Amino acid sequence: MGTISLRFVEKDDAPFVQKYASSYDVAKTCLLPHPYPKNGGERWVHFALENINNEKAFSFAILYEGSFAGVISLTNVDKDLGMSNLGYWIGTPYWNNGICTHAVSKAVEFAFKELGLSQINAECLEKNQASIKVLLNNGFMKVKEFILEEGKFIGEKCVLYRLSQ
Repeated sequence: MGTISLRFVEKDDAPFVQKYASSYDVAKTCLLPHPYPKNGGERWVHFALENINNEKAFSFAILYEGSFAGVISLTNVDKDLGMSNLGYWIGTPYWNNGICTHAVSKAVEFAFKELGLSQINAECLEKNQASIKVLLNNGFMKVKEFILEEGKFIGEKCVLYRLSQ
């Protein structure tokens, strides 16, 4: 396996976000809209950088051998409660290489060590077995199943996982 690293998103990531987030295969199991809006990558990077500056969320570029491979974010960061949510997606050329498992490990380390958080929640569609495997490989425990009542995946079964320090 090649080198996997994380760094905060940068303005220069916008074309890569646009390219990979525009894939139907990526969007079909995560909250990315499809079709992805024109200039969506630029708008998302701007939003992500604002959130990093405000410490509301921390979004990272996932790099594989130095190349942009996807995004992983700690959102709804609440340092008082010691909690955040975790979300991620990987561009299709990088699927099935263990990249996301390592990226989640690095994001968890950042959340616990750098932010001082004690709990991370992650939700995914029950049908997204690859994402579930990533969470389980990182020690997340299944908390509950539920049916989504609004949004893109209304009526679909979702699963909440949690990792506590």
